Amino acid sequence: MQKKLLHSLPIFLTASILFWGCASGKSGKIPDVSMLAVLDQDSSLYVAVPVKYHTELVSSLISKNTGLASNTASTIAGRIENLYLGIGCPDDSSRIQIAADGSFPSFAVGMALSKGNGWSKKTYTAESTEALDAGWPNSFPYYTGTSFPYKISFPTQKEMVVAKKIGPMLENYASRLDSTLLDYYSFVNLDGNTTRDILFYAGDPSRFAAGLISEMAATWFVSADGKISRLQSGDYSLSARLHFADRNRKKVVVALMSLAGIPVNDVDETAVFVSNIKVSKKQIESLVTVKGF
Repeated sequence: MQKKLLHSLPIFLTASILFWGCASGKSGKIPDVSMLAVLDQDSSLYVAVPVKYHTELVSSLISKNTGLASNTASTIAGRIENLYLGIGCPDDSSRIQIAADGSFPSFAVGMALSKGNGWSKKTYTAESTEALDAGWPNSFPYYTGTSFPYKISFPTQKEMVVAKKIGPMLENYASRLDSTLLDYYSFVNLDGNTTRDILFYAGDPSRFAAGLISEMAATWFVSADGKISRLQSGDYSLSARLHFADRNRKKVVVALMSLAGIPVNDVDETAVFVSNIKVSKKQIESLVTVKGF
């Protein structure tokens, strides 16, 4: 059954290519949706990926976590423009939410995620008072597979939402939240952004610090934000602002970082800036694990 579910995804992508012109724009009568704002606001780590500049990395993530052939995973990555991930929360450190914009024609979705391919189509009706009062769409189809741990929804032909618990994300979608009000908006917003870098913001940087710096760094910081750049060599480089609980913690940790050979630059009394720290593709994949996608 698992193979059948996964094999249906290539059909979806093939049909997407044939029916590229099927996607239609959103109605001008309702506000656009920021896919960043569809993620819940309690994630420990937010990651934003402009996929066309990191297709190989995204393809590898898809392939490693689904078992799909690399060429098929590459085709899927090619259908996504911007990818947002919300990873972990205080009550569920293993939670991963995925929101993406791209091109997902309804004909292709219906053909690939059909009952014959092992999928069930259901409907989620949001209780959002904003949507109800304004007359915005509040009912969305979503798909489940018996051997696929995640639920998938395509609210429109340009948007995709993936999560184990998809209800909260579709509530956010229906509410059409203003993404500029989010604390992390300026750090990971890709709407209208021409960056080629992977952007991140960590309100709880333990996972980030352990994965990209060292295990002992897991408790050093209280927040972190920055970018991961792809170098011409194919390697990656990390630049980030690291924030400490107070001046005393900063003094101790900066000394430890210096001993570890990590150069730092002062930002203010409780923050430093680090740059040109090499990170591997394997480290990034470990940090952003999307099982079942």
